[in-house]
Amino acid sequence: IYYTDQNLNGISGIAKTPPSGSTNGQWAGVYEAGYVDGIGENARFSSITSVILANSNELLVADRFNYALRRVNITSREVTTAMKASSGYEDGTLANAKFNILTDIAIDRDGNIYVLDGGNQAIRKVFLK
Repeated sequence: IYYTDQNLNGISGIAKTPPSGSTNGQWAGVYEAGYVDGIGENARFSSITSVILANSNELLVADRFNYALRRVNITSREVTTAMKASSGYEDGTLANAKFNILTDIAIDRDGNIYVLDGGNQAIRKVFLK
């Protein structure tokens, strides 16, 4: 099970609980908020609102205050940025789209990504290709 760390200091990491049930600290990111792509604890997030399984070896993460969708490779724990926006409301390319609050994310059976933009009261479809 992969989930946000639920730390009162910012929800800025991902924890993992294996079938044995023994959680072993942060799996990706740390309690300290920031914006850094990297491996494991070297990565930084700023208030993760959603973690979902994108495919058999990748998580998709809604990074709220960085206005970003982040990918996490399950095998290597490498965090990369799939999309980085800025604050506001604007449809458009990945370079100029704006979001307010990335509240939740979902992927349909065809691989389409949907973002609940809570601050703008909108459901947005994201095209990463």
